[in-house]
Amino acid sequence: MIILRAIFIIICLLPTVLEARFYVKDSISILGGVDSNSLYMESSSGMDYLLRVDPELDLVFDKREIIVTVGGGIDYNRYFKNTEQSFFKWKFNGGLDIRPDDQTTVSFLSRYMNNSDPILMDTETRSKWNMLSIRANIEHDTHSRSWKFLSGIALDSKEYDENIYENFNNKKAYINIESRYFFFPETALKLGVIGGRSYYTAGYGASPYGNSDSVYINGFTGLTGRLSDSLKMDLTAGFLWMNYQYGLDFHEPVMSLRVTDIMSESTSLAAVYERMAYDSVYSNFYVDQKVAIELKSIWYDSIVNLATFQYIYRYYRISPRRVDHRLGFITEFSIPLFVISGIKENISFTTKAMAEWVNSDAYNSFGYYTGPDPSANYSRFVVLVGLTNKF
Repeated sequence: MIILRAIFIIICLLPTVLEARFYVKDSISILGGVDSNSLYMESSSGMDYLLRVDPELDLVFDKREIIVTVGGGIDYNRYFKNTEQSFFKWKFNGGLDIRPDDQTTVSFLSRYMNNSDPILMDTETRSKWNMLSIRANIEHDTHSRSWKFLSGIALDSKEYDENIYENFNNKKAYINIESRYFFFPETALKLGVIGGRSYYTAGYGASPYGNSDSVYINGFTGLTGRLSDSLKMDLTAGFLWMNYQYGLDFHEPVMSLRVTDIMSESTSLAAVYERMAYDSVYSNFYVDQKVAIELKSIWYDSIVNLATFQYIYRYYRISPRRVDHRLGFITEFSIPLFVISGIKENISFTTKAMAEWVNSDAYNSFGYYTGPDPSANYSRFVVLVGLTNKF
């Protein structure tokens, strides 16, 4: 009886399956280059050669009202002199998008990642960890299209393999609710709240020092959409409140602003400012203020250029207090070379460059042990060249 019922269900679903579209999304880069400071030291004694391979593969089932995605990828980074800095990261992900009607979209996403942090200046222990993330979101437009409602829930779990890092094992859960009122067809006023809980599984009494559980709420409002034919803006301003189980609570105004100038169909320039507070393993929290410039352009309909410059002022509010100044620059440049006709892959020659400078007024505040958030002064420059099909 069960077999007959299963056959009946398959026959009923067969027309839907036949109408659906199956396809594969894949990407890979094979790059080689130089890392001027693979050990994150104040001197450049960690200069090394680097090989990076990062294939990804997604299988997609697309039935318009239902889209299912299953896939994964790896990121292999091989250092030749400082081999202890080599790492192998892998991930699996799955997603489901459902459109029950023209006004509603429901999305589910899960991801599992296994990674390892680089070895720091004061310890030879690599902090290997795994992370599980689950997301569920719903978007609903009213029939008048004047109002849009968004809501979501997220669950994150991060665990370290070594016992020495067990006090960083952390679980987080939060929910967001947001409404948007479109007073112009592409411009909306938004209002919402995000609330959640952060839980450290080892407890506050873990050695060498514990981390405190916390509850946080962030209420916000803002404006998003087009200001003109070529200018887009996304402004969010709010107030973040965090209540720690042990230690001092904090209340901080937070803000993010992104203004994008669409200069042409192939070129855009964005200016970004963010002020956000984060939970910290060193003190109750720290505040980041970030200023960034982002350029995206396509030359001659095929040559892709991406560039980002950012400055971060990081202030740790509770002892051990410290101030960090962080500069970063990332650029990618890709030129098409040839097409593999059998699998219709566009292969491009690509160059990637990254530079970062960190200046901190504190060094190794906890003595020998610092955990996965180093406090130091260092500069680093990485250049990679190779082939990719990601553009």
